Amino acid sequence: MDEYNRSNSMKKEFEVLYSTGLDEARAASEAPEAPEGVTHHHTVSLGPETTKPATERPSVFFLTTIGWDQKTQQSRSRCVGWFSTFEDAEEHVLNNYGDIEEAGYYRWAVIEKMECGLYPTAYYEENHWYEFVAKNDNADGWDPHNVTAVPIDRPDQFEGTINFGIG
Repeated sequence: MDEYNRSNSMKKEFEVLYSTGLDEARAASEAPEAPEGVTHHHTVSLGPETTKPATERPSVFFLTTIGWDQKTQQSRSRCVGWFSTFEDAEEHVLNNYGDIEEAGYYRWAVIEKMECGLYPTAYYEENHWYEFVAKNDNADGWDPHNVTAVPIDRPDQFEGTINFGIG
C-alpha cells in the first residue's frame, strides 16, 4: 500500500474514534471489513473494557503555563506539573513555585482536570485560568517571589481549546 492510502486509512480510523465515541469506535475497530472508501483498514486497540465510567476514574490535575507571541500570533505552552488535587495545583500557581512564570515568558496558567485513561479529555467547564501579575509594582527588577497569579476568564484566543496538558 502506498503512503498516501495508508495515511488516509489511519486518518479515517481516528475520525471514527473522535466522531463516534468510545463504544462506537470499539465496534468499528472490531468490524471485519473496512468502512466504505477506505482501501486498508488499520485497527487501533482502545484497550480493555472498563467497568468504571470516566467520572469514577481517578482524576489528575494538569498545570500548564502559556505565553503568547504578539508577532506571530501563536501560543507557546509547557505542562509544568500534574497533581492529585486541584488545591495542590492551585497552590503552585498562586505562589509561582519553581518560577513557573519564567520571568514573564509565560503570561497565563491553566489547571485542567482529566480522568486517567486512554485519550483523556479535559472538562472545558472545569478548566481554571490564571494570569501572572506582580505582587508589588514598585519592586526593583524581576523577582520570582514578587509574582502571583489571579483567577481570570479564559482568554479569547483560547476559546474552545482544551487539553493543554497532554494535547
